[in-house]
Amino acid sequence: VVLKVVPQRTGLYYEYIVRFEKVMSKNATLKSIEVDGAVIEGFSPDKFTYLVNLPVGTEEVPYISFSKSEEAQTVHYFEPATIKDVATIKVVAQDATYSNTYYLAFNRLLSSVDTLKTIFVGGVPVEGFDANKLEYIITLPYGTTELPLIEYEVGDAYQTVDVINDNLGRIIVVTAEDGTRRTYMVKFEIEKSSNSFLKAINNNGVLLENFDPEVFDYEIVLPYGTMTPSILTYELAEASQMVNYQPAINVTDTALFEVIAENGVNKSVYRVTFKTIKSDN
Repeated sequence: VVLKVVPQRTGLYYEYIVRFEKVMSKNATLKSIEVDGAVIEGFSPDKFTYLVNLPVGTEEVPYISFSKSEEAQTVHYFEPATIKDVATIKVVAQDATYSNTYYLAFNRLLSSVDTLKTIFVGGVPVEGFDANKLEYIITLPYGTTELPLIEYEVGDAYQTVDVINDNLGRIIVVTAEDGTRRTYMVKFEIEKSSNSFLKAINNNGVLLENFDPEVFDYEIVLPYGTMTPSILTYELAEASQMVNYQPAINVTDTALFEVIAENGVNKSVYRVTFKTIKSDN
């Protein structure tokens, strides 16, 4: 605005000049910063450094947005290439002389899952598996000579699992991404034999006539005048069997063979009696 003052004497005058200057804002802070649409926890306009925790398994840089404190601000967002890099947001105030820079570093949370979903023995899930139960005893059929293959289903994709051979079975060590560890033990035992049959009973070294492992009562006929029973021996069907043998002392006695299977439950008793031929004189 120019004010021109001209006195009566027109050869002289003055000009008063009034200039207006719009005051520019010096505010260079943001109203908020959002990560994937949610305001950063603990955000404050005058706090410029943040550590952002990302969910387990995150590999991509999250979506970063912001809200200006004043529309006249200029904001420059520099997106990081990876989550290992730092995101920066530079805010320039309206007056262009004041500015602030916000820094966002990322911390991907590590999985703490150190449990398995299941364990397989020979391709079959372990009966009664519980992720928090650490020891299992597997009974294998009688006569098994090779231990079955141990497999497993991981609790999540970030675990590492090591299977260690042990004399008693297999040790499964599960290490979570954050380093926590859990150890499962699979022990094997071979089913014990239920065979309580003898292979043979011998009479004076000769196989008892008509011997059948599943027949338990026998009679031996002795010549007239025989005073002592013949000598009986037996042959085991399996080396793990136990036999309680009660021999006959007199021809009137009964020889008993109590055969106990390896499992200690199944038992068979063979009885051998003697008969002396009577005189026909």
